[in-house]
Amino acid sequence: MSQVNPRHPREMYAAGEAHVSRAILGSTSMDGISPWVDVNARGRYIPRTPAAYAYGMPWHWGELSEQVLRLYPLAAFANDPVAAFVQGNGDASVVCPTMELARTLAARNTTTVYHYAFALGPHDADFAPLSGLVPYAGGETSRRWASHAAELPFVFHNACGNAWSGLRHSSALETVCVKVRAATPGR
Repeated sequence: MSQVNPRHPREMYAAGEAHVSRAILGSTSMDGISPWVDVNARGRYIPRTPAAYAYGMPWHWGELSEQVLRLYPLAAFANDPVAAFVQGNGDASVVCPTMELARTLAARNTTTVYHYAFALGPHDADFAPLSGLVPYAGGETSRRWASHAAELPFVFHNACGNAWSGLRHSSALETVCVKVRAATPGR
């Protein structure tokens, strides 16, 4: 794996070879590495049309493609192939492995685990709109998107004014900030 970790950290945690006293683990509703490029290193791509979604699934998922199509049907995503694809990819790449790691650490009873699942992202504090990969683009349902790293300003207590996002203050955002702060231990 690397000079520092000879094996995947998940394997080391499961074997009791990694010792962590506290962990903050989390993900977003549509987390994953695929949305940032149209073609990644393996020649896979993000489908932009319903036909491309069905056609491209075997390239991305191989023998699991039929199962993934059943689990992530376009109809469940307002027929938006970007939304369906990124959700499935994110669940497989980040969301489920993060939950698995949280459970592994918590089961050892030696680690205090804080786990979050961020479902909604602030529209102006997310990289996805800049990349043009917002599912349901142009509709109100685009607010259901919380892509990779959209949660970090909230998790690390700077939701109401991070310099990189151009985030506008609004009464709705202030309400979210108050709720996030109230739900944070020690605040």
